[in-house]
Amino acid sequence: MERKLEPYKRGVSIVKKQIFRWALVILWLMLTVYLSQQSGNESSATSSRLAHKIFRIFKMLSINVSYSAFHAVLRKTAHFGIHLVLAWLGYRALLISCDRRRNAIIVTLVLFGAIALFDEAIQSIAPGRAMMLFDATINLSGVILGTIIGIFTTKQY
Repeated sequence: MERKLEPYKRGVSIVKKQIFRWALVILWLMLTVYLSQQSGNESSATSSRLAHKIFRIFKMLSINVSYSAFHAVLRKTAHFGIHLVLAWLGYRALLISCDRRRNAIIVTLVLFGAIALFDEAIQSIAPGRAMMLFDATINLSGVILGTIIGIFTTKQY
């Protein structure tokens, strides 16, 4: 037989979960801002290091693709993935903080959609970088899919 928590202990457990989930959101958001504010040269060097490692594996597997095309796809995938994870983490934090699932969905889409657009705006002031509508669209797509994944993979508490 499962032991029920007293209301006080249940409340403490939820508060700890909220703090943990929001801490993850803040850490991921800090990573996002750090990557966004890099200069064009720093950003290219960061993605190039990863691209070279993965590209070597492609060559060993005899997958024929040009490095420049692969690097471009990797950079766009990073835009998508960073915002997907941010929205997923944000949805999980909001779900435990909001009174209704619908509210968590709406706030996730609006708040993290705005962050995705702000991310592109940050890039417009970094030397050697530019704000691109295509990248903003990719960022927003990541937010939408991250929210959907959150909806299907997260219990209320």
